[in-house]
Amino acid sequence: MSVGSTEERIQQASVRLFATKGFAGTGIRDIAAEAGISLASLYHYISNKEDLLVAIVETGQRRLTAAAELQLQRCPEPVSQLAGLVKLHVWVHGVRQQSALVADTEVRSLTGPRLEGMLALRDGYQRLWRDVLDAGKEVGVMDLLNPKLTSFALLEMCTGISHWYSPTGELSLDHVGDVFADAALGLVRATRDGRPARAVDLDLPEPSEVYDEAVAVLGAVS
Repeated sequence: MSVGSTEERIQQASVRLFATKGFAGTGIRDIAAEAGISLASLYHYISNKEDLLVAIVETGQRRLTAAAELQLQRCPEPVSQLAGLVKLHVWVHGVRQQSALVADTEVRSLTGPRLEGMLALRDGYQRLWRDVLDAGKEVGVMDLLNPKLTSFALLEMCTGISHWYSPTGELSLDHVGDVFADAALGLVRATRDGRPARAVDLDLPEPSEVYDEAVAVLGAVS
């Protein structure tokens, strides 16, 4: 068993346990048992379980931010940028459901500089959304009172996917993304050519392709 595959098993075990039992409810022995290794072997890779939580949050946030930045590059103007961000966020939180749930809900379990670092990463991602809303308002294709508050509302809506979406349910993730993108455009009263903008009319990149490309680029530079 290679070092890389053992580390992957440990992280996957941590994601499953943190998502189902919570960070506080998961013991270090639980992680070792879930990963199928001894406690002594686990301590060869980590100092404490907070190391694992930081790795999950940081990896997820950096990948999401890189994909969002790439998505914005692919979309020419604020209306398509907003719809693209919504579809990407929905896709990530539906496909990488457990890791997204852990990153979104268990960051509160971190403390000190580690917490500050993860919050800074999250703030950088949220700023991308605010910048799009600011730009849309400035050029007159979005009508909204408070871009910052609106960005919080949109992110809360999209992040909720990780709590309730089921791949075996009646709704496809693509459909949910389309509906949420349309709802976001309606919320900000987005327009194109003087008419209400609809997500179905936009030529948007596939979230999965954008995400995979961004992850590949991150891997190449790390």
